[in-house]
Amino acid sequence: MSGPSEPRGHYQSQTDEELLRLAIDPGKLVPEANVVLNRELARRRINSPEQPQAFREEEQPGSCEKSGAAKRRSFTYFSDTIQDWKKYKRQTGEWPFLSIFVYAVHFVIALIGLALIVWYGGGHHWSSLSLLVVFLPLGVVDIALSDWLFGKVRV
Repeated sequence: MSGPSEPRGHYQSQTDEELLRLAIDPGKLVPEANVVLNRELARRRINSPEQPQAFREEEQPGSCEKSGAAKRRSFTYFSDTIQDWKKYKRQTGEWPFLSIFVYAVHFVIALIGLALIVWYGGGHHWSSLSLLVVFLPLGVVDIALSDWLFGKVRV
């Protein structure tokens, strides 16, 4: 992930020893922080015989999901996302602004879309079945696109 929420500067200011300590247990870092840490280690050509995988493996986009798309639709996913944002802030000193922005924009667009469908359907006296026929395909498209997008920016 690149942009203002990348902790590149944070890791560049640390000593080699500090970076190696972080790399020993990559599970303590959010996936995006691991990616940036690995890039900084590679840039410095630092490798640890004890933890070779921590320095050579980069997280794939979207690999930070805890249990896939089904988990994304649960209420705990949103709570986990907020916890991950806080964890990212503690680890890097910065908020993951891109991730927060994408989630906020998606939420607003989804609410407006739902309100417009209900408003339009009510004005044209649609039955509940008609609303469902319109809402379901739009919901499927929203889920597919948001899963793809959240996989790209998820912290």
